[in-house]
Amino acid sequence: MKIRNGFVSNSSSSSFILASKTALTKEQVSRAMGIPKDSLIAGIGDEVAQVVIDSANKVSTWKAYVDEAYDGNEAWVDRSSEKIKELLEKGWDVYCGEFSNSSNNILEMYLCDVDLNYISDNLIIIHKGFG
Repeated sequence: MKIRNGFVSNSSSSSFILASKTALTKEQVSRAMGIPKDSLIAGIGDEVAQVVIDSANKVSTWKAYVDEAYDGNEAWVDRSSEKIKELLEKGWDVYCGEFSNSSNNILEMYLCDVDLNYISDNLIIIHKGFG
């Protein structure tokens, strides 16, 4: 029997796809979450949107994305690669990223656990959280 001394972590991360037909902005992502500009919590929506943007990396080509295998997470690549390929072929700017529940940022920890899905003519967000 093994006995572990010290801290044991049970951290998780969740991946997402973000696609835009226009320049990606914090305001665009914040509005996608349904928070009106004049809302009392608009500032929080902008902070969450900034975490999403900061966590995203632009995909240059589908092949480069698959070759990278999204930091070794092959299961996620398998489920997502066709959607990424489709969006790139349609001319969208595609970004991929991940949220971690072991982050020092409480908003990122929250995003790791919740679904965040949005589709419009100019913006798509696909994220299945762990919660």
